[in-house]
Amino acid sequence: MQRHLARLLVVTLLGLATAAARAEGPPTPPPRDPGAKVTLLFNPGSARLSNIAKAKLDEIALQIKHDPGLNTQVTGYTDPSGSPDDEQRISERRAEAAKNYLVTRHGIDPGRIATEGKGAADSTGDPVQDRRAVLTLSEST
Repeated sequence: MQRHLARLLVVTLLGLATAAARAEGPPTPPPRDPGAKVTLLFNPGSARLSNIAKAKLDEIALQIKHDPGLNTQVTGYTDPSGSPDDEQRISERRAEAAKNYLVTRHGIDPGRIATEGKGAADSTGDPVQDRRAVLTLSEST
């Protein structure tokens, strides 16, 4: 009988904890910061999002969802290791990968996300930093 009561108490407490967690609702987004920049890094020659990049995009999505006056510009870059056409394509694919994740995973209106590929035009000379996409938050105009 005592075991049964202990199990009942545990189940009841778990149920209360679950109900409390549901009542809290979605997480509060980070404070609004127009002009903030977030950098996503990619493997060489790839436009595939890493788990770290997805986590950063999840944070950006919270901000965009909770602030209808906030948009984002995604600019893709690449290193100067290939032909200019190849560099341009990969930089565009990186920007589009970030946008597609925000749209498909978080339901962000695609009209709120502008993309641009710059190829190796703004190369930093740093082989890691040149494999990036940068998201810039901005207020709607």
